[in-house]
Amino acid sequence: MNVEDIQYDNGNISRLEAVKKFISDFVAKNPYNNYALCIFAGESLRILPFTQDVSLFNTFLDGITNKNISKNGTDFKDAFSSAFLNFTNDKAGGTIITFTDGGDEKTNFSLPENIKRDKNIHFLTFGIGTEKGGYIPIGVDVFGEKIYKTYAGEMVISKLIQSNIENIAHIISGKYDFLSTFSDFSRLEKSISKSAKYSQNEKQENEKSIKKECLILAFLFFVLYLFFLFLDKKLGKKS
Repeated sequence: MNVEDIQYDNGNISRLEAVKKFISDFVAKNPYNNYALCIFAGESLRILPFTQDVSLFNTFLDGITNKNISKNGTDFKDAFSSAFLNFTNDKAGGTIITFTDGGDEKTNFSLPENIKRDKNIHFLTFGIGTEKGGYIPIGVDVFGEKIYKTYAGEMVISKLIQSNIENIAHIISGKYDFLSTFSDFSRLEKSISKSAKYSQNEKQENEKSIKKECLILAFLFFVLYLFFLFLDKKLGKKS
């Protein structure tokens, strides 16, 4: 997640920085939604339940770093199971959107049967990073210069594993795309909008009052998820 291979302006920023910036921009454009925040790597943690308090949400978002979870790994099954729990108390359904670099090993997991049976949940998977990859900063020296992770005297390069992204999308029966520059994130907003319309069209008229989206932001040793609950303008009106 700290890999600096996402093109932004005239340089590169880390995958985590890029995704957090996208979330911040998205929330600013959509301040009336409900948002929840979770993180996971080898395990998952719920950081913030659904809230419409944008200021509170941004406070928790700003505090997300690669040090929030000590257990390394990428447990996708646990991630999707935890994400699904946010949808179990209503029948509106929605979309689970995953950001990941694909992990460091071949993905091999299966969705729990209760998720497979829920036809109101749709999936989008976005691979973040580049096939060329980038270095992993781990600190700074006494001169303020970045220190990068090394192995056997060589700087470690972390690459996006596209085949893993494709495999994840296949397992969860969803669509996928790849994001390697910050400008690519503009496609995400369009995909979210299309998915929301698709989900809404599948429901009966009396189920259209709530539209829900769930974003999972995933990285090699760290996964951040963002849950979007899109509220229809009619919500709150007396029936």
